[in-house]
Amino acid sequence: MTFNLSTTLGLLGAVGIVATGMVGTAGSAQAAVVGNISISGAPVTAVATGLQDPNGNYITTFDFRNFGGGNTVGTGQFLVTSGEGIFSAYEPLPFTVGTIKDVPPFPAPIGTTVANFLQLPGTTFDLQSINSVAYTYTNNGVNVSFGVTGLFNQGSSQYQGFGTFGAEITFPVSGINNAAQFQQFLATPGASITIQSWSANLTAVPEPLTMLGAGAALGFGGFFKRKLANKQEK
Repeated sequence: MTFNLSTTLGLLGAVGIVATGMVGTAGSAQAAVVGNISISGAPVTAVATGLQDPNGNYITTFDFRNFGGGNTVGTGQFLVTSGEGIFSAYEPLPFTVGTIKDVPPFPAPIGTTVANFLQLPGTTFDLQSINSVAYTYTNNGVNVSFGVTGLFNQGSSQYQGFGTFGAEITFPVSGINNAAQFQQFLATPGASITIQSWSANLTAVPEPLTMLGAGAALGFGGFFKRKLANKQEK
């Protein structure tokens, strides 16, 4: 799985899939919400390629096989940590296990759809776009979040989806002790680190995702960064 780890880092980072233009507000998206779902997984191995995208951001691969057993090549597993609305059947406990699918190597053609990017019993999510990575260096690591859009499929029903993926990286990790060394890691082909956990919050809405969805996704990104920051302070 190949991702753009940087402007600094992006777990499931930008892979050349470009978000579509949108109009509206996050508030109108919230009014039409039919379901929310939160998922989490760990660990993943990131391997630097030393290559850069057209914007100068480094490209890094991710391997999800380490979480869960019996994973097919190019997939890993995750747990559902909460589910509401159309996802209420997955509300723990016990935890529902799903699979996450690798995406095409960067750069992918504009408009690329990753079918069945996420799979749960009775539900799939087709990835359609990844928004810009938002990151925050902390005293002992880096927090990362980015928005996604796509399509939820449940039987004959389809719902537009948007949300945020995020991860915390705490130094030291694999001999990396600070931001400068992390940047050096990104530029070193074959260098690898293990990221202990990632999580995502996704929302389903019934109408086509116009710019209102993107605004909401980016809003969730800010919320996720604050959530990570608060978690570190505890």
